Amino acid sequence: MPLLALLAALAPCLQAATPEPAPKLLALRGAKVYPVSGPPLDSAVVLLSQGRITALGKDLPVPPGALLLELNGKVIVPGFIDAASRLGVEPGEQSPGGADQDALDSIDRYDSTWREVRERGVTCVFVDPGGTGPVGGLGAVLRLDEARSVLAKEAALCLAVAGGESSGPSQRHEAVLQLRRLFESGRQYTETWVKYRKDLSEFAEK
Repeated sequence: MPLLALLAALAPCLQAATPEPAPKLLALRGAKVYPVSGPPLDSAVVLLSQGRITALGKDLPVPPGALLLELNGKVIVPGFIDAASRLGVEPGEQSPGGADQDALDSIDRYDSTWREVRERGVTCVFVDPGGTGPVGGLGAVLRLDEARSVLAKEAALCLAVAGGESSGPSQRHEAVLQLRRLFESGRQYTETWVKYRKDLSEFAEK
């Protein structure tokens, strides 16, 4: 099984593994590379500058002064994205959920699991707030760097019409009806505020 060499996370991992400053230019040579688009390249060269890919090709020259890593027989792929994660959320921790529940309020950014997941090739996650009701809450997209950078706050409102394998048709039907009532309530709330602002503006003009 070839080693998974992670493009987007390799430079931060090297920096964490040694007290010396990370090199400004890093060259990975000899691995089979699967680009984001296009066919795979055998024995390719990947150049990175300060953690970012600057060039990729079959016969790229290695610039003088670059740190060269020979990766013959290895495989390099782009970072994976986990679109349904509960990373950093306490296992088994669940709440009824709601439109105001935010995943960022419950994420433990000091959890050691972050680095383990990144070393297995995942560089970005969508964290589900984990609510058990039809409206689970607001999820967030995070990058698995040392800062746990938030790429998208309130990225999506998580909804569900099934309560697991034990839920029956009547339960799913009730969940759909509940979601419809919530959306209708939200529509009426918005229309009320629009009318209020319009009436207030007309009153101020008079």
